[in-house]
Amino acid sequence: MKTPYLHRLLCSGGLLLTLAMLSCSHMDEPGPACGGLLEFDADSVAICFSDSAVAFVGTRAEPAHFNLEAYLLREYKVARDPEFSQGTSPYPLSFVQWKLLSWESRLAFLPYPYSHDIVGATDAEFMYLIATYPEQFGFGWTDTYAEGTDLSDPTLGHIWLYDDSQTIQFDGNHGDYDHYLNLLIYLR
Repeated sequence: MKTPYLHRLLCSGGLLLTLAMLSCSHMDEPGPACGGLLEFDADSVAICFSDSAVAFVGTRAEPAHFNLEAYLLREYKVARDPEFSQGTSPYPLSFVQWKLLSWESRLAFLPYPYSHDIVGATDAEFMYLIATYPEQFGFGWTDTYAEGTDLSDPTLGHIWLYDDSQTIQFDGNHGDYDHYLNLLIYLR
């Protein structure tokens, strides 16, 4: 049973998301626990993605506040950087070719914290992953780079605002990410 206090507590941050990361059993598309809303089922907790959360994020094809292209650009830049390669050769091919690779092929060039694939994820998995792993997916939030940045140009320098370019993980501004967390609904 959900109480207003519990709802505020769960929506305030990582406590439930940490629990969900440890106890995931499966992921669903629109489910019964959420009244037909997009749902992620983590054993005893259903995380429902409200219509406002889905609209806030947008889709992979039509992004609103999370842009898959920006995230993939960071993946590509990490894979090409000899400083981050951790004993493997940097990725030698183009950004266009990078985006066509399978997750297993991309992962071979990526160090931690790059551990989850959102390209092949279902819609519910996509929504859950961007909420749960900000150190990996923080680069995709549109408030983390300048508006109008040409995300198809891999020759640009480090485009992410307030992020330390010398670190692999995202450690910059979390404004859109924090707002997104406040739009999630937790049940059970």
